[in-house]
Amino acid sequence: MKVKGYNCTLEAIEAGSQGGDLVILIHGFPDSPSNWQDVINQLAKEGFRVVAPWIRGYFPSELAPPYNIGALGLDIIKIAENYSANNQTILVGHDFGAMGTYCAANLRPDLFSKVVTMSVPPFGAIFEGFLTPQQLKKSWYIFFNQTYIADIVVPMNDFNFIDELWKDWGPKSLSDYSVYSTEAKKCFKTPENVQAALAYYRNLFNQTDQQDPEVQKALNAYQIPVSLPCLYLHGENDGCIGKEVGDIAIKYMNESSRYKVVKNAGHFLYADNQLDTLNEILEWIKS
Repeated sequence: MKVKGYNCTLEAIEAGSQGGDLVILIHGFPDSPSNWQDVINQLAKEGFRVVAPWIRGYFPSELAPPYNIGALGLDIIKIAENYSANNQTILVGHDFGAMGTYCAANLRPDLFSKVVTMSVPPFGAIFEGFLTPQQLKKSWYIFFNQTYIADIVVPMNDFNFIDELWKDWGPKSLSDYSVYSTEAKKCFKTPENVQAALAYYRNLFNQTDQQDPEVQKALNAYQIPVSLPCLYLHGENDGCIGKEVGDIAIKYMNESSRYKVVKNAGHFLYADNQLDTLNEILEWIKS
C-alpha cells in the first residue's frame, strides 16, 4: 500500500477494517514494519485499522529529504489526515518512530486520541539522562553515525553492523535476532538508503535553522512535554537507552500518562517479549 506523507510517498503495511479506529505504527532504526507483522495482525483482529509505513528514506519508501524527526512527524500527521475517519487516531512509535510521534502528537493533538511510545522517552528525559558515563557508553553509535566512516562500515560484510546492534541492544540471554535484522537490512537496499538512515542521526543535533518552516515547527513541538495521554514502555534490559533514562520519562508526559517497564526485554521489546508488550498496548488503547 502506498500512502501520502509530507511531500513524499511511503510504502506501508495495511491491515484491519477500514471502519476501525486508525492505528499508525512507526518503526525506528534499524528496523522495518515487517518485523511488526504479528503485532499488526493482532491489532487488526481487535478491530483496528493499522497503517505501518517504512519511514522516509527506508526502502521501499521514497528517498525524500530531510531525514529528521520533524519531517517524520509531518508524515505521521499526513497519514492521520488522509486515512482516519474520526480524528481518533492512535499512535504507536518505537525508537525514531517514538520521536516522530512526539512531534506529531504535540503539533496536532486534535488528530489523535492516545499515544504509545517505546524505547526512546520524551526530549526532556533524554536531555536530563543522556550525559551520564553509563548512558554515553551505550550511545557510542550515535557519535559514530555522525562520521562518514559509518557510510563504509555499516554496509560491510552484509550489514553485519546491523546484526550486531540487534544483539547488543537486547537482553544478554537472547542472541538470535537474525530473522529481525535480516528484515531490517532490506531497508538499506542502496547507498542512498544507508545515507538516509544515517542522516536521521546526523540531524539529531540540528534542531533549528530548517529551510522548511513546517519541519521547524514539528521539531519545536518535539522539545516540549507530551501533551496527550501517553503510555511509555521501556525494556528492562535495554542495551541502547538504559532503563534509568526511561525511568525519567513520566516527568515529561501528560498527567494522565503511564510508564511501564517490560520485563525480559531489551530495546526491541516487541521482539523479546511480544506478549507483554502487545497486552500493554491493547490495554492502554482500549481503555
